[in-house]
Amino acid sequence: MPLRRLTLILSFMLLLVIFPLTSSAQTSLVEITLESKIYRVVWSPDGELLAVGSSLGLQIMDSGLQLVATPEGHSGEVGFISWKPDSTGFATGARDGTIRIWSRNLTTNEVVLERTLYVGGADRFVNPVAWSPNGLYLAEMIERQPRQFNATLGKIRIWDTADWTSEIYESDYQFPWIMMEWSPDSRQVLAVANACVSVEPLCLDLPAIFSLDIATGTFSTLFVSGAIPAMDWQGDRLALSTPEIEIYDTQTMEQVNRFSILNELGDGYKVIKWNTDETVLIGVFIGQVHFIDANTGEILARLLSQDEIVWMDWYPAGSLLAIARENGRLELWDTSEVPVAKLLHL
Repeated sequence: MPLRRLTLILSFMLLLVIFPLTSSAQTSLVEITLESKIYRVVWSPDGELLAVGSSLGLQIMDSGLQLVATPEGHSGEVGFISWKPDSTGFATGARDGTIRIWSRNLTTNEVVLERTLYVGGADRFVNPVAWSPNGLYLAEMIERQPRQFNATLGKIRIWDTADWTSEIYESDYQFPWIMMEWSPDSRQVLAVANACVSVEPLCLDLPAIFSLDIATGTFSTLFVSGAIPAMDWQGDRLALSTPEIEIYDTQTMEQVNRFSILNELGDGYKVIKWNTDETVLIGVFIGQVHFIDANTGEILARLLSQDEIVWMDWYPAGSLLAIARENGRLELWDTSEVPVAKLLHL
């Protein structure tokens, strides 16, 4: 067994000792098992549909996990999904080297392929994509070097969704892609990376956030204390998952809070999400989901399981949580009672 996986399993067992299960059962509302590896689950902004990206392609489900559509187009695994803010469509990035734009009929929920953006060969990494909150732009992180080098030049492509023309912005750093996200005002794109900062004759690998100002085309850089497996930007607060949780004021990019929750147990939460009023964070660590008070760092509620979670997304209204597990199981949980200062029982 690889050392890292053994460490994660031992960490999970330690957490069960620290936060033991009680006799009350934790049960999901609905669960199904897919015959594929799930990479992403993303709610539409109106909360009516759940887009699922997997090793077999793309599936669209309703809020009860009933299959609505299986859009065909990608020939490779779908690893990134980003909805338009008005829920009338979404973009997908896949290992077949394309980004595909899909349209949704709000009345019938029919999903059709609108256009395909050919952005590279089939040996590329899956393309991270992010639709701007104002719906006018689609951001994509792109590669320059072959993937066997395991590094890319820091390039971000911004697509104008009115005519699908694009412009490429290039930073002075090399970094492998991890994730991207827009600022709420659609003026900046954040790219998270473990940056290779060239200081001749050395190249220093440092975790960093690159911020692209699309009005000026300039990059700024924020270096943080550890690897960044997850982030979420809501309003004027940016939450980062390092071995700790770090919260920044995005007006000044100054750190305003920092919590040591998992720094002794692993690399931090692999997925992290804000609720709508920026008071609660939800984080995924191995088989656990933690609901965290964003002011104090207190864990308000927990979902515990022995099955590892690969991704999750919180329903826009904050009442339903979609969880994808490593074994292909997709679950729906009721979180309408969160936050509560006790173990979450459903």
